[in-house]
Amino acid sequence: MRRPSSARGVTSDLDRRQPPAATGITSDLNSSENELFQSSLGGQPEKSSGRSERRTTASSSSNAAANLAETHVPFSDQFQKQLLLSGVLHIPHGEFLQLAVGTIISAILAIVWLMHLRWISHGDFQRVYERISAIELFQAYGAPGTSDRCLALTAEMMLMWFCCERLHEISCLVHVAKLSVQQRRDALGFLAKHNHVLAVAGAEDSVSVHHAILHCEEVIRCSKFALELSDTRWLILRRPVEVVLFWTQLLFATSIVLAILPCVPFPYIGKLQILDQVSDPIAPMVLGLVLTVPLATTLWATSLANVEVRRQRQQLLNRIQVTLSASGLQSEEGDVEYVQLRVKSHEALARSALTWSSGREVGQVDMLILLFMSILCIGCALVKGADFIVP
Repeated sequence: MRRPSSARGVTSDLDRRQPPAATGITSDLNSSENELFQSSLGGQPEKSSGRSERRTTASSSSNAAANLAETHVPFSDQFQKQLLLSGVLHIPHGEFLQLAVGTIISAILAIVWLMHLRWISHGDFQRVYERISAIELFQAYGAPGTSDRCLALTAEMMLMWFCCERLHEISCLVHVAKLSVQQRRDALGFLAKHNHVLAVAGAEDSVSVHHAILHCEEVIRCSKFALELSDTRWLILRRPVEVVLFWTQLLFATSIVLAILPCVPFPYIGKLQILDQVSDPIAPMVLGLVLTVPLATTLWATSLANVEVRRQRQQLLNRIQVTLSASGLQSEEGDVEYVQLRVKSHEALARSALTWSSGREVGQVDMLILLFMSILCIGCALVKGADFIVP
């Protein structure tokens, strides 16, 4: 019976000893875990605060870059605003009025000369009365103070007014084309002064091919905007100016042929009675001279505009060639940027020249041909003398 008591004592002693040890171990474990957790909690806020600071700085820098990108205005937009504010796209109405007044005076003088003044300036009415008798004059105009005379004079004045009005309108159309080309020259001058500059960062640095491509794109955009209005005007006026030029040259050719035809040594030409009624070389010559002045000035202004376009295009190609030689990409013809730069440089101002309907550029040759034909007509008039002026 004593054994169980001792066993119970032993077991009770063991049971009493075990809880303190277990509690001590668990307390130690809990303290170590608490220290680890506290250390982990203490280090984590520092790392998260550093990351949050980096995120805030990165977001602020991205916002600043976005604001800069939003506030940055392309050069072509600035150029468009400057061009619109400069007034280069407008044509002063006073210049057109000056040209119109000169055209009215020249048209009136030409018609009055053809119908009346050249007969009076000759000083001899014998040849006139030889061709028209007094009876025919009374039949055409009627007796003085009658209604037939009033109607005849009114009809003659209306005919003179109609001829003057047609000459004036044709000349004004050519003058409008000249003013449009003059506005194009002003726009080209503005483009040359305010165009995008292919600048170099330093003396030792060279412009990259990418910046040269951007430069070509800006030049293309600026040139298209500067010349768009004059291109549209020329497309509208090109065909009428071409027709007026053709008929003016035809008038000069007709005058030259009619002046030379009586001198041709063929017997059957002198027997043609219709030549006495139709062969009046002075009429087509005078009409052609009225249209020569506006046509010559228009062709001259157009050729100067085309010369300016070629000059600016050549300057651009020279700058691009210098950039390519400095970049060292000439040997690598397969490079994408090299090919793109070549295409962009040749595209800039490539189709900015004024052309006829056939596609040929308007040059000084057209003006020289017109002036040569007019001078040849005047030479024939001086050689023939009064016989040429009064048929």
